Amino acid sequence: MPRSFRFEPPEPRPGSLTRPRLLRALLGRWEHRVTVVVGGPGLGKTTLLAQAVAENCLGPRGRDVWIGLSPGDADGDTLARDVLAAVTAQATGVAPADVPAAGRNEAPGPAAVADAVWRLSPAALCLVVDDVHWLRPGSPGAGWLAALVDALPANGHVLMAGRWAPAVPLARLYSQGAVLRLVEDDLRFSDDELAGFAARRGLAVERFGDTGGWPAMAELTASVEGELPGDYLWEEVLDPLGPDRRRLLAALSDLGGADDGLAAAALGRPVDLARELDGVPLVAQGADGWRVPHPLWRTVKALALGPEERSDLRRRAVDHLVAGARHDEAFSLALDAGLDDMLSGILRDATVGPLRPDARRLDRWLASLPPDVRDSPGAVLAAGLRAALSSPADAVEPLRTAIGRCRESGDTDGELGALALLGRVAWWRGDVTLLAELFPRVLELEAAGHPVARAIAGVGRAVIADLEGDDELVLASLDAIEPGVLDEAWQTMADWLRAMILQGRGDAAEALAILDAIPPATDPAFALTVEGSGRLTRWALGHLDEVLAGVEDLVERIRAAGIAQNLLVGLTQGAYALAAGGHVERAR
Repeated sequence: MPRSFRFEPPEPRPGSLTRPRLLRALLGRWEHRVTVVVGGPGLGKTTLLAQAVAENCLGPRGRDVWIGLSPGDADGDTLARDVLAAVTAQATGVAPADVPAAGRNEAPGPAAVADAVWRLSPAALCLVVDDVHWLRPGSPGAGWLAALVDALPANGHVLMAGRWAPAVPLARLYSQGAVLRLVEDDLRFSDDELAGFAARRGLAVERFGDTGGWPAMAELTASVEGELPGDYLWEEVLDPLGPDRRRLLAALSDLGGADDGLAAAALGRPVDLARELDGVPLVAQGADGWRVPHPLWRTVKALALGPEERSDLRRRAVDHLVAGARHDEAFSLALDAGLDDMLSGILRDATVGPLRPDARRLDRWLASLPPDVRDSPGAVLAAGLRAALSSPADAVEPLRTAIGRCRESGDTDGELGALALLGRVAWWRGDVTLLAELFPRVLELEAAGHPVARAIAGVGRAVIADLEGDDELVLASLDAIEPGVLDEAWQTMADWLRAMILQGRGDAAEALAILDAIPPATDPAFALTVEGSGRLTRWALGHLDEVLAGVEDLVERIRAAGIAQNLLVGLTQGAYALAAGGHVERAR
């Protein structure tokens, strides 16, 4: 890099759009120890910095010192010498290229630069470091710059601009409020800026609707027609990424976003999105590592996936989401991708698994099903669960239908799940006849060696004993269940039943210990049942004020969960507790 360019910001191009919003933001560099500007290529970082430096010359708040980096600066030595030369030039008025190259055998340390900055006090100095991404993590250059940030006196400031976050530890300064950060979303054109850009060129702002606020794309769109913008993307951004990273960007664009795990499953290889998307513009970062490419990327022909590859990628993504019990995401992706043959399996897995969806989600899924999927085993099973959640009295026939359809299709786990749901409905209703109808099939599956059937049969025996009032048999049946076989939902129910039997026998302290040890239930409605039972048990132990304080809140949360049977019990027990505690109007 020629030394003259290294120490001088480029002249803003004639006609470059001045962006007052960002120039005002960059005035904050005089109030913060460090300013960080991060964004991919074509977002106008260098132009913006040049305008900020030029504006400061008109009404100086301090002295800007420009350092443009290149790959060779990663070794640290040249960087150290040139930074010291540039800062020294501010004090002497000598051009940096003419400053004597003292100490060529040993590069100056950060303390020497900090001392030179201090000698300019009280004048403030901001070291504007452009293209800081050339200082790779762990390089001597990155270490030297990090040490300089720590060593600077109070009148010293650093502005670092690059394609990704600089390899300089800033956590401590962030915690002190000493870092100003402008990121890609800040660097895109706002609606007003885009309108101003279009007006300066005499073009309709609608022409720039697909640029995503990306200044480089807006500039190109203003000057060319046809397919050239896509060609530009390929040449300037995509080609340097290499085939693996291009395919990753294509996959993320097609999926509408992903985290590391989803991207890895879809592509069939390990993925580190933070690393592989470094320097790629117009990719938003959400919570927990989720990254979403701007819709602009979906218009780039170079990223288009073939029909077969696209289908395979989406199927692997759906399978990954289902395996992680992320059924809502899996359902939406399969539906949007036209993978109708996967919808029944998603519904079946969601219905049978421990993370059962609530009534609202089931309503949304069932309403959006294509006609040819509505009679599938998974859809029938989901409809049965929906009925069991909202109106147990009307759930018998839908669940009987689901049992039959799963049995016809050879889905033993699905059939067992429907049997268990119908058994729970029978339990809620105290319907011993219905339990007697279902139990032989559960015993048949138990005899066939199905381990889950054996465990559910144990719960079934306990439930029947509970309906018959035989507390000892309830506890014995629960004790006979093999540890670790029941899924979390069934284990929670078994523990809850044990606690209720113990409480009814007068062992409230032991019952409360069991209830308190139950992990947060994956079924929100049953979590409320456990919470309500805990309140009953605390009531039995004499903690009356604690129980009564939150009765109305608990009942309202039960109401929001949407299970009529639970609401009936909650209202009845809540009203009784309030009345017994002397709060008649609250009970009413």
